[in-house]
Amino acid sequence: MRYSCTPPLLPRWKVPASKRPGSSNRCRYWSSRLSRSIQPSRSACTTGWYSCYLPCLSPPSYIWPARSSVTTNTDPDGTSHPDVRRSRPDATETSVRQGARYGVYIVGVNKLWKSSWQRFFGHLKPIYVSKPDQVPEGATALIWGLKTPDSAFHPKVTVYRVEDGFIRSVGLGAEFTQPCSWVIDRRGLYFDATRPSDLEHMLQHETFSDALQQRAEALIQQLNQSGINKYNTGNTHWPQGAALQAHAEQKQQRILLVPGQVETDASIQLGSPQLKTNISLLQRVREDNPQALIIYKPHPDVVAGARGKGRHEQKASDYADVIVTDVSINHVLAIADEVHTLTSLTGFEALLRWQGQVNKQVHCYGQPFYSGWGLTRDHLPNPRRSRRRSLAELVAASLICYPRYSIPGYADSRDNRTAEVGPEEVINWLSHRLLKQQREQSSTTAFTVRAKTRLISTAKRLLRRVIKHMLRRY
Repeated sequence: MRYSCTPPLLPRWKVPASKRPGSSNRCRYWSSRLSRSIQPSRSACTTGWYSCYLPCLSPPSYIWPARSSVTTNTDPDGTSHPDVRRSRPDATETSVRQGARYGVYIVGVNKLWKSSWQRFFGHLKPIYVSKPDQVPEGATALIWGLKTPDSAFHPKVTVYRVEDGFIRSVGLGAEFTQPCSWVIDRRGLYFDATRPSDLEHMLQHETFSDALQQRAEALIQQLNQSGINKYNTGNTHWPQGAALQAHAEQKQQRILLVPGQVETDASIQLGSPQLKTNISLLQRVREDNPQALIIYKPHPDVVAGARGKGRHEQKASDYADVIVTDVSINHVLAIADEVHTLTSLTGFEALLRWQGQVNKQVHCYGQPFYSGWGLTRDHLPNPRRSRRRSLAELVAASLICYPRYSIPGYADSRDNRTAEVGPEEVINWLSHRLLKQQREQSSTTAFTVRAKTRLISTAKRLLRRVIKHMLRRY
């Protein structure tokens, strides 16, 4: 059935998806109605906050998406587990929801990332602008990173910073892989050690319930069993690792992992006051540990060619015994005894993998979000962080309370929009996606090997025929 520009008065479930408010293919009638700031009324017979779309009203853009009431979820392999979506909004959601009464503006978004912004914030009906001065007084602004200062906005504009979460995707952001996790921060961002962030404030002042800590413990176990990390890149097969570990044990050497970082990132500029380059970190680690076996792993973005190498990074072999590139970080952490880092997330992943192993340690030469809570050896402590935290409390704050999770293409059946999920669901989804990718790579590799073998054998037969023909002729 095809609707004209004046849609009939139909219940929501009978209106085609393309004609519903919020759809990118809605007709001119809905577009004109959505531009008006008319408050909708609740209907006593509705089961949700808004189950019938009347032609004279637009949906409430200031309402945060409702959480699903489903108690269990089923994974693709048939396993059922409890629904982990939160039942009520937290302080950040409430603040964004209130600010959305005056409009939500997303500033300076690349067109290639617009679909991701819509997936996380489309329910707020945001307005996309290119410059901060286009955000009116009293509105809420969402902006990526810290490049644009708060002073660029009107004093009465509420600014929220957005950045990648700690369980992101299967693939690199520099390759435009869709993210599963973003963080929204009002005070700053987790990698900016020059000022407090919402995550730091949470760890310094908040109290975590026993139930939340138990959920964090289960999340750690799930991460360790699945092997999921931030980007999930690199080869999952590293036979040289066992030989390297045996060699270090024979010579009684400790294996030290130094993860490389993109030196132009704000995490180094704002989170590491003293050391600013990968080569300076390697020099420092070699000076303090002259007998150790040092493994250097460049950043995946640098290996992929999406970001440039650091200053004098080509001299890394002068200080590192081994340089690994296309290897999963999990395999390197499995044989390492220590991690020495500026602000890399590898230090946090090492804490998760090495839970309960007292002989392994993470050294921080900068001030990443996981340092300063008594879990790492800090060479440059942050004076604002004075509280001691357990690993479960750190995980509860950084992986459960702080980020927002959303799976691409995972829609809420009640309101036909992408649902917010919990980290447990994202880990399961990434595990299945990673397994599928590995199977595809294995089949592609096997096909390539077979094709090369056939090509070589065909070339040999042709060469023999040519030689025989030449011998007969002469």
